[in-house]
Amino acid sequence: MQFHPTGHKMVCGTAADLPPATGLFMTQGVQAVCCAYHAAQPQAERTEEFAKWTLTKITPVSRHSALYHFTSTDSVRGTPYTRGRGRTIWHKTWHTTLRAEGGPPHVERDYTPVSTWREWDDGECDFLVRVHASEADAASIHTRPLGSEVWLSKPKKSLSVPSLVPDASQYDMADALEHKGILLVLGGTSGIPVVSQVMQHTDTTTCFFSAPRVMGAEKGAPPPARPRAAPLQSPVHLLYACGPDDVPLTGELARWCAGGDGSRGRLGRLVLAISSAQEEQPAAFSPKEVGEAAGLEELEAMDNVSIVRGEESPLTSELLQSELTPLRALGHCRVVVSGPASFNVEVAEMLEEQCKVDPKAITILPGAR
Repeated sequence: MQFHPTGHKMVCGTAADLPPATGLFMTQGVQAVCCAYHAAQPQAERTEEFAKWTLTKITPVSRHSALYHFTSTDSVRGTPYTRGRGRTIWHKTWHTTLRAEGGPPHVERDYTPVSTWREWDDGECDFLVRVHASEADAASIHTRPLGSEVWLSKPKKSLSVPSLVPDASQYDMADALEHKGILLVLGGTSGIPVVSQVMQHTDTTTCFFSAPRVMGAEKGAPPPARPRAAPLQSPVHLLYACGPDDVPLTGELARWCAGGDGSRGRLGRLVLAISSAQEEQPAAFSPKEVGEAAGLEELEAMDNVSIVRGEESPLTSELLQSELTPLRALGHCRVVVSGPASFNVEVAEMLEEQCKVDPKAITILPGAR
């Protein structure tokens, strides 16, 4: 079986899009339930969970994608850095729900930041967005002009860390925490924010151990040294399926592949499965606008990076099997799949039917929009 990453519209799927027996499902933010609940609430109550943010910068990172930078001074924005009794830290990947300024209450969309929790606490947030020229609904970030205001909800949990399952209370944690290796199988721009948040938890400078800055400390100052290890210690490999001219965050991918000191913050292996088929939609940005941001030269020179190209999608069951083999040799392996709904279905079927992966070892996470 093969999946063509450029042949499907980048939209979010839900658990209903997948066979009941496939993997560990989650509807990101349980969006349908949340939307129904919020729509029933009075407007004044509803905004207590939403803070006002302003779009201040747009940075193209590929011919089809850009980073949208938002800032906020609204104290209602909350924090993803939540702690329980005894100051226990609940590590997680997280997302937020956007409601456009002036939009109807039922028009909402979930987004996963590629920026860190500390940047959120400082009133800054970056979203990686694929620009669809044909889409213009009220909750589409790319339809917003610079200076426009939107409402973003307080941060919500996507996956628990280090288990990488949606809700730790619903699963056998002994099994979920057993993994000795992690394979991220991501599709398109809608999936790539997952690796950003996962990699943040492999590094003590970006995980939740990196405590908030001391009052009065200069912005950008490094966090205080922490003797504890990052919460995510298992090797992380990434298999990323994308279309031509749309490999975003190449600089970040190269940094993660290079790692820090030793294995800290290191992406053990990266495979780019790039379809060379013609894009259905015209490019949103010119090569001049993108500049060198989407260049692959640095990645191509790395020993732990492979780039596979093909007219049809190179993401096949054979490629999945080849990337699973070294991780399975370490022991139990967890596979996280994230992308458009059609991508998730295709990959889940290949993993279970051709690669014989236990469905309990698969986490399906609908892609960020």
